[in-house]
Amino acid sequence: MKENDYSVSHYIFDFDGTLVDSMPYWGKTMVKLLDENGVKYPDNIINIITPMGLKNSCRYLAEEFQLPGGEKAVLQTVFADMTVLYREVIRAKKGVADKLKELKEQGKGLHVLTASPHIWVDACLKNNGILDLFDDVWTFEDFDTPKTDPETYKDAVKRIRTTLNEVAFLDDNIGACRAAKESGIVTIGVFDETSKNDRPLFMKTCDAYIDGFDEL
Repeated sequence: MKENDYSVSHYIFDFDGTLVDSMPYWGKTMVKLLDENGVKYPDNIINIITPMGLKNSCRYLAEEFQLPGGEKAVLQTVFADMTVLYREVIRAKKGVADKLKELKEQGKGLHVLTASPHIWVDACLKNNGILDLFDDVWTFEDFDTPKTDPETYKDAVKRIRTTLNEVAFLDDNIGACRAAKESGIVTIGVFDETSKNDRPLFMKTCDAYIDGFDEL
């Protein structure tokens, strides 16, 4: 992808699966919970729960496998485990830190927009030494609309005080990319192992698709 094809002056990055390699930990945390409760589950359980998000996946596990304490207990356990992982373990994806520093030196505006909570995002970015590179770090807690709503991206552009054609959004989730594209901003799909089967959809939907940050 050639950045000057789009005159991009601001980049909005998704967090999970785009900036940091966190997606594998979600599956491991969920499976660990099932194993601890002696539950038998299908081989494709990770593929089943990955697209669901935190609350929906916890609800699914609680109801489908009749876990003790129900949805609330499952959510509390997973949230606690993931909080530790985000603070201490989860690392930025290969090439992310170097590319962010390069873009910052070029005078580009850098922003984060994610469905994960600040307690995870801020700590993880800080632990990876890249928090201070961003002008804004936004989570679902900062918007009234979800990432699947085009209005979210229009709102973000207004907050940046720029125009739609000067902003690029990067995400490894095809649903978010579709909404961003509909909003009118430049949209770049990002490879992640959990969404690799959606590559044809990314290629069809987005302005560009990258396998790694060295291509940005």
